[in-house]
Order: sequence, then C-alpha cells, then structure tokens
Amino acid sequence: MKKVAVTGLEGFTGRYVKDALEAKGFEVVGIKSDITDAAKTLEELFELKPECVIHLAAISFPAHGNYHEIYDVNLHGTVNLLRAVRGQKSITKIVLASSSNVYGNVSGKIDEKVCPKPINHYGISKLAMEYAAAVEGAECIIVRPFNYTGVGQAEHFLAPKIVAHFAQKKDIIELGNIDVYRDFSDVRWVGEAYASLVDSDIQSGVFNICSGRAISLRQIIEQLEKLAGYKIKIEINPAFVRKNEIESMSGDFGRLKNALPNLRPPIQIEETLKWMYRAALNE
Repeated sequence: MKKVAVTGLEGFTGRYVKDALEAKGFEVVGIKSDITDAAKTLEELFELKPECVIHLAAISFPAHGNYHEIYDVNLHGTVNLLRAVRGQKSITKIVLASSSNVYGNVSGKIDEKVCPKPINHYGISKLAMEYAAAVEGAECIIVRPFNYTGVGQAEHFLAPKIVAHFAQKKDIIELGNIDVYRDFSDVRWVGEAYASLVDSDIQSGVFNICSGRAISLRQIIEQLEKLAGYKIKIEINPAFVRKNEIESMSGDFGRLKNALPNLRPPIQIEETLKWMYRAALNE
C-alpha cells in the first residue's frame, strides 16, 4: 500500500481527495506543518516518508484581501515544500494544485495550450507556483481545477452561499454580477480525478479538471428556485462586484479524459446542487 501525504487534508477539497484515495487502497496522511516554515515542513516530511505528495494547501479565495499572504502561502510555501520533497528518496510522485485562474479572461473552451494571462493576484500566485516548480527542477503533475463546489464548502463561495439562503428560506440575497458564467464541477468527482492521477503511471504534465460546461449564477439560482419551490429576490451589491471580473470560463478536459480513460464522466451541476440543498436541510 502506498502512503500519500497531503497538504490541506483537513480543508474542503482534502476530505474528498482522502475518501477517493482510500477507496483505491492508499494510506493517506496529512502534512500538518505550516508550509511557510521550511524547517518544520522538511522535518515532518522526513518523519512521514510518503511515496506521493499532493499539495492542496493554499489561499484559495481569489478575493482574499491580503496579497502578501497569497504569495507567501501559494508561492513561497510551495517552494519550501518542493525543496523538502527533493531530499526524500521515498517520494516518487508530486501533484500540485494550481487553478484555472491562471488563464485569465479567455472566451471559448480553454485547454491547456492556452497561454496563461492571469488578471488577479490569486491567479498570478498560482502561475508563479507552476514556474517555480520548473525552476526547482521538480517533475510533477500540475492540475488546473476550474470552479467546483459541494457539501462543506465555505459560504463565502457563491454556490454554497446561494444554497444556504434557499435552505434557510430567506427572501432576499445580495450578490454581485449574476450573469457571469463558470465551469462548475462536483468536488466528489474532483477528488476522484486527483486519486486517479495518483493511481496512474503519469509522472508529469498539466491537466485541466473541469466539467466542460459553463453555467451562469442566474441559472444556479433558477435551479435552486425549482428545488426550494419559491423565488428569491436578488439585490445587486456593488461591493460584491469584483474588479477584473472574468466574464465566462469553460474548460476542456480532453487531456485528462485521454490520460484517465476509466475516470467516470463529470457529475452534472444539477445533481451537485440537489446534494448540497438536501444536506443543508439535513435530509
């Protein structure tokens, strides 16, 4: 049985990655050190002696206000981890979580050949992380997940915020631009994609993780209105309208599909919203 060490294991994505890995027979352990502390990260990795490392830990909210923290964790922390990995002979595979935000505001279906052009500090930090891995000489798998959601995601993210409002039967919801389109995946399927990459013979490459379908926030609201049986009043709060808003993002996951032919198709967002809504109602 292979041991997989995961940063951010206790986070939203981590718990589903853990479930998917364990379903494939892997032993999963969390890297608990603050990755901005190079010495402690090195010490813990030496004690764990994993065969694979998945790096999920990050400042993952694009609107995070402290850009110093974004770069300290997403870039400098990753370099610390990669240097710690370099000294461990047991580690044969590294998976780094980047983001579709590296692409910036690009129309149409986005595949991995699209030239990155990030428009916010979060996207820049993730692209810098990718370049840093190359500079450090690390052979690794880089995944670029598009938006994904599910039970347990914090309510400052839009889909769980909207679900919570309907589950609580609220009359009004304050949002920013609801006519932006995003490619939403189900976190359970995202976890399966990570686990399948670990379980494969793939050692390196860049892979989009996405559904291949863009849906607007307005359409998500409409889906939840059907589930909840009532219409909610939408108030546009200018404070929630982001500068440099990416209008539409839709990914192409052909490379992932070709690399992992046994990975099941993405779960449709309608099924994800039902799951989230029922969980919010404690059904």
